[in-house]
Amino acid sequence: MEFKINKYSTFLVTLGLLLFLNTRLLAQITIDFPVERAVFQRDNNNKGNILISGKLQQETDRVEARLTPRVTGQGTATDWVTIDNQIDGLSYTGKIEGLGGWYKLEVRAMSNNVAVFSQTIQRVGIGEVFVIAGQSNAQGDGNNANPNSAKDDRVNGFSRNYFNHQTYNFVNFPSVLPVDLFNQIEANTGVGPIGYTAWCWGDLGDQLVSKLNVPVMFFNAAVSGTSTQNYIDAINNRLTYHKYTVFPFDLGMPYNALKTTLQSMLKTYGMRAILWHQGEFDLDVSEGTHVNNLKSIIATTRDNTGVKIPWVVSRVSRLNGTNYSQVIAAQNRVIAETEMAFAGPSTDDIQPNRPDGAHFANTNSEKGLTLLANSWNSSLNSTFFANSTPLLAPDIVEIKYNCLSQTSVSLKLDKTYTSYQWNTGWTGNTIQTSSGEYSVIVRDGFGNYQFSNAINAANVFPKFNPVVSPTVSLTACVGNSVELQSTTSKYDVNWNNGTIGSKLIVSNTSPYFAYFRSAQGCLSGASNQLRANFVDPPAKPNTTLLNSDGYVCEGGEINLKVENPNGFEVLWSTGEKSNNIKLLSNLPAPLKVKLFSNFDCPSPESNAVSYNFIKNPTLPSITKTGPFSIKAETEKTPSKFEWYFNNSLISNQTAQEISISQNGIYGVKAIESFTTPAGRILNCISPLSTQTDFTINRELFGISAYPNPVKDGIFYLTSDQNIENITVKIYNSIGQIVEERFVANLSLPVKFSIRTNKVIGKYFVQLNYKGLSRTFPLIFE
Repeated sequence: MEFKINKYSTFLVTLGLLLFLNTRLLAQITIDFPVERAVFQRDNNNKGNILISGKLQQETDRVEARLTPRVTGQGTATDWVTIDNQIDGLSYTGKIEGLGGWYKLEVRAMSNNVAVFSQTIQRVGIGEVFVIAGQSNAQGDGNNANPNSAKDDRVNGFSRNYFNHQTYNFVNFPSVLPVDLFNQIEANTGVGPIGYTAWCWGDLGDQLVSKLNVPVMFFNAAVSGTSTQNYIDAINNRLTYHKYTVFPFDLGMPYNALKTTLQSMLKTYGMRAILWHQGEFDLDVSEGTHVNNLKSIIATTRDNTGVKIPWVVSRVSRLNGTNYSQVIAAQNRVIAETEMAFAGPSTDDIQPNRPDGAHFANTNSEKGLTLLANSWNSSLNSTFFANSTPLLAPDIVEIKYNCLSQTSVSLKLDKTYTSYQWNTGWTGNTIQTSSGEYSVIVRDGFGNYQFSNAINAANVFPKFNPVVSPTVSLTACVGNSVELQSTTSKYDVNWNNGTIGSKLIVSNTSPYFAYFRSAQGCLSGASNQLRANFVDPPAKPNTTLLNSDGYVCEGGEINLKVENPNGFEVLWSTGEKSNNIKLLSNLPAPLKVKLFSNFDCPSPESNAVSYNFIKNPTLPSITKTGPFSIKAETEKTPSKFEWYFNNSLISNQTAQEISISQNGIYGVKAIESFTTPAGRILNCISPLSTQTDFTINRELFGISAYPNPVKDGIFYLTSDQNIENITVKIYNSIGQIVEERFVANLSLPVKFSIRTNKVIGKYFVQLNYKGLSRTFPLIFE
């Protein structure tokens, strides 16, 4: 029967790139790695990292991830944690730490602290990873073995897609295995890369996950019908043959299956140990030869990976009903004499009557495979897990880049590796391109493979073009400059004159535009173009007074304008911005104006405007000065007055004191006259005084002397009509003339003051006018 490995001439599918693409292409964020059912090795503190890689379809601030146990109690949930906050080329990479468990992995993209896209892997684990090696009782050979499928969802195996049942020759076994093919172990599907069936590994997986409460992953690289010498020959690149069929193995086999599995998976998922079951075909070699061969195989796996891989070595020799003690002794010596080698199950006494003489099987009478799984489970005990040192995967290899032009990009790795295999076939560290999606598989100095993220060359260029605008205006005064600004992002702003920064100061009319520039020198498309404009300042402006010579009374208004035939911007010293303005009072500072051909381009300041608001007289009050007169009282005597009787203007009455001939209500306004520089007479009028009701005493018969009695020698004469040319004589009680005085007009009160001597007693005032004589007695006190 032939077992043929499918040909993988160039395997460069990076980190699950092909899984679920039919649905994920529609998403705004993809998870390219991990894939469903991937399991990452934990450390001895039950901690491990899940490596994550994927792509975005538009720029975001960061990518976050979290883990949620699929079943309560089968893991510990995490909070959202940032896995990449420097996303380059819309490709993100990172990792999330968690405790051992079986999880749903959620990944989301964040912009301005808002989740904008998300994606989920339903099954991913942190647990135990094992590589199976040896011969048929490890590979799962045997007719009618009746293996059991794993019952627990957490038991996983690498998919078996690489051989058929025609020959023992492994034709073109690949040098690197894909990392994205896993399934729950089922009875007859096999555990890849070359396991036949579930064998005992489904049962063992169920027991381990029950005991450890973490998921497990098995890779099966065992090859049926092999001896330790076959492995040694393959290691030394010698052609080797099946012990009984004498059929030649493909050069490098059977060891290449183990080597390829280790080098493909170790730096991606990590591992706990190699589970080794072999010895049935070493029955005719000495103990020493078996020891040397097995030690050499163990050492070679460590040399080929650069790490001290733990080995769990079964004690097995039974074939066709016979046990071979030298084989068991050799295996025990290897366990005892080799660092990080542990005792596996002793299988010779398990199902001693095997159906075909060699292979375990689950029969009606005896469940040999289940018993084998039980024995493996007993060996993988707490002592083993405490003393074995698991191997953890490093971070994902991340493609770096820098742009060579606006269309060409150089993709590269920032670490040095032994070899590089790009998905285009290129084998150098650096690749130059302008389009297409790229990934690379690298090998370190020991031959271990690591897989990179995938990056699309077109996505390294910023997706959005900047938009430029003036910070204030595109126009500036001659001799000044214009400041331009660009919209900003996480990228630098590069201007076409070489300046870097979000703002640019220009002083000429050349066109300016900008690009976004990433840290790797990749440019976006160009922004819009702007040209500055530079203008001369206006000439010194002139002002004109409208319908006025610039002088008005308080409470009036002055209208003026600036001559502005070109429609420039206007700024008065008051802050007003119109051509015409109105003044309502005197300003504390001189009134001037400027014109602006641009906000930074003012004319010289105009001459100060000559104007004045003349203060109106203060509100007068009215007092009665005699029985037939009233007087306007003011703080400052104005030029004249306007008198009102019963709210009507009394014509020809402009004196401060007037005679009244009628009973009624009187009011007055004060008038101040001002001659403007232009020769115009300006009369400023106070408000109307409080109107006062006055009544004439008709019992005084037209002429009155008061007060009577007289105090301090002062009294007044008045008349309700104007009497001209009056001679006034004052006599004492014995008829002597004390004072004589001529009064040209008697209407308003005329004051008399007798202060020459002390005047006391009764006196007489005699008035002679128009041939008439009237005498008034007065008492002086």
